[in-house]
Amino acid sequence: MSIASDIAAIRKEYAGQQKLKILTFDIETGPNIAYVWRLFKENIPLERFIEAGETLSISSKWYDKPDVEFLSNFHNGHEDMIYQAWDLLDEADIVVHYNGDRFDIPRLNTEFAKLGLAPPSPYKSIDLYKVVRSRFALASNKLAYALTFFGIGAKVKHSGFDLWTRCLAGDADAWEEMRIYNVGDVIGTEDLYTYIRSWIKNHPIVSPIAEGEVDVCTRCGSDNLTITSKNDRTPTFEYGTVVCLECGGWMREKQGTRISNLRSL
Repeated sequence: MSIASDIAAIRKEYAGQQKLKILTFDIETGPNIAYVWRLFKENIPLERFIEAGETLSISSKWYDKPDVEFLSNFHNGHEDMIYQAWDLLDEADIVVHYNGDRFDIPRLNTEFAKLGLAPPSPYKSIDLYKVVRSRFALASNKLAYALTFFGIGAKVKHSGFDLWTRCLAGDADAWEEMRIYNVGDVIGTEDLYTYIRSWIKNHPIVSPIAEGEVDVCTRCGSDNLTITSKNDRTPTFEYGTVVCLECGGWMREKQGTRISNLRSL
C-alpha cells in the first residue's frame, strides 16, 4: 500500500467528523540584558550583549472550554514549559493570538529549535492584530484599546516593569500577578476573536460537513444560516450568498452559474 493510498484512507475515515481545535495563546518574555553607555539611541554591539530574554510564561485556552492553562519557568521549569507549549501547538488546528505572527510564534519557534525539536504539526494562524489593522480604523491597534473600544472588556493591569524583575528574582507574589495578567490577555484575545470573527477573511472551515448533513457556517460551525438575495459576481460566474445568523459571517455557494463566456481585459 502506498503512502498516497494510506493518506486517502485516513482522510476518508475522518472527513467531516472532526471540528477543528482552536487554541488561543499568549506568551510573556524576559528582557534582553546588555551593558550600555547611554539610555537613548544606543547601538549595542555583540560584545556588550550579556543575555537574551527567554520565554517566561505561556497562557492558553481551547475555544469553548472554560479553563485557561498557565505554564511558567517558576511553576514548571523552563524546558518542561516549552515541551508542553510544543504539544499544545502540535494539537491545535487553528491558533488565535494578538501580534503573534510577528512576536509570539517566532519566539516559541526559537525555543523549540534550541531544544532540538522539529516544528509542530501545521496549524492555521489567525493574528487578530492584523485583522484589526486591515478591517478597522481604530485610534490605536493595541489589544487594550480594541477591547475597550468594542466594549468587550479590558486588559488586566499590572505593576509595571518591576513585575518582570521580581519574577526573574523568583518572587512568588510577582508570579501570581504575572499569572493573572497573562491569563487575562488570553481571555481578552478569545473574546475579541468571537466578537470580530465574522470580519476575518478566509477563515478556515471549522466544522466540515459529514455525508448527509446540512451545511454549517465556515467560521463558527452553526447551522443557523439563511440564503440572501445578494449574489457574489466574478468576471464570468455568479454565486449565491449565505449569511450566518449566529456570528454574522458571510459565505458564498461553492457552485456558481456562468454568466458570460467573455472576460474583461
